[in-house]
This record gives sequence, C-alpha cells and structure tokens, in this order.
Amino acid sequence: MMQQEDTISAIATPPGEGGIGIVRISGPNAVKTAAEIFWPKSCASFTEAESHRAYYGKIMDGGRMVDEAVVILMRAPHSYTKEDVVELQCHGGSFVLRRVLELCRKYHVLVISDEIHHDFVADGYKHVLTLAFEEYRDMVIMLTAASKTFNLAGFKNSFVVIPDETLREKY
Repeated sequence: MMQQEDTISAIATPPGEGGIGIVRISGPNAVKTAAEIFWPKSCASFTEAESHRAYYGKIMDGGRMVDEAVVILMRAPHSYTKEDVVELQCHGGSFVLRRVLELCRKYHVLVISDEIHHDFVADGYKHVLTLAFEEYRDMVIMLTAASKTFNLAGFKNSFVVIPDETLREKY
C-alpha cells in the first residue's frame, strides 16, 4: 500500500509509438517535481501555476531540453486521487517517456509500472519491462495481472514486483 507521503510517477499511455505520450506524477511533491523539470512559457514558475489549466513549455534536464510538452496541473483535493496531480503530455514513444521517468526518479519520485501488456509486440516493437532498466530498480514498483494481460475475466490474481529490498520492506 502506498504511503500518503509518497509521490509516484507512471506512464499513462499504452506501450508503442504514438503521437502523444503521457506521464503522470501524483502526490505531495508532484508540483515541486514538475517545477524542477518543466519550464512553462506563460508563467515564471510552475509552482505558481493555476489548477486545472494547461501550460505549454519545455521539459528540461538542467539546461538541456528533453521535449516540448503541454502540462496540466490539478491541485488537491480537486483531482481524481485527491492529491496534487501533474500530467505531462509529451511527444509519444518510449524514449521520451522513459527520459521523463528518469527525471522524476532523479527527484526521488517512485516509478509505478503497470506492465499488463508485457508480451506486447506491434510493428516489430517489443515492449521492454521497466524492470529491465537497471537505473530504475531502486525506485520501481511493477504491477501485473494475468487477468488483464490475457483477458481472463473472473481470474482475480495479480502480483507486485519490487526489486529493491529496502523499498520492498516499506511496502
């Protein structure tokens, strides 16, 4: 069970290539984390941004641009999680989305990976599990379920993989 003080991030779009890819950050440090990596064009700092508005700007890693994005901020308690939620709408594809997750991890945000389609293959693209990336292993929690992956209605079974022992003990 996630702790209320945890801030989490996850890719919110299906695996594969697409026009838009979304990463969501949710929790008490969501706005602070977004302000570190997102430089909006229309306001001085993302921490001052209004809730339920879309902002155009750049996702940055230090002084280097990662991608252009539209970012939506939903401040607590007026979001579907009742927490601060930031939705980063980037260019689609796994490279950009994984870079955004790397930036979230840099600011100690947990990476939640719902790997329901771990066997996904399309147009020569094979989905790669988040756990395959060594750099995520200390901050990743992977979820999966045969009922979702193989569309087994009524099969109520799922599991969680937490490779980092310290993180596993916490949850």
